[in-house]
Amino acid sequence: MVNPTTKKLGLNPGMRVLVVAAPSGYLKSLAPLPEGVVIHS
Repeated sequence: MVNPTTKKLGLNPGMRVLVVAAPSGYLKSLAPLPEGVVIHS
């Protein structure tokens, strides 16, 4: 199953993502992430 938000952001397996000033609950809304995606905040 692909999350529509991660697809819209273009997140692909193995990417590293930097999230700055995300609203409350934003990181949870990205689940499930493609395999190997690492999020830094």
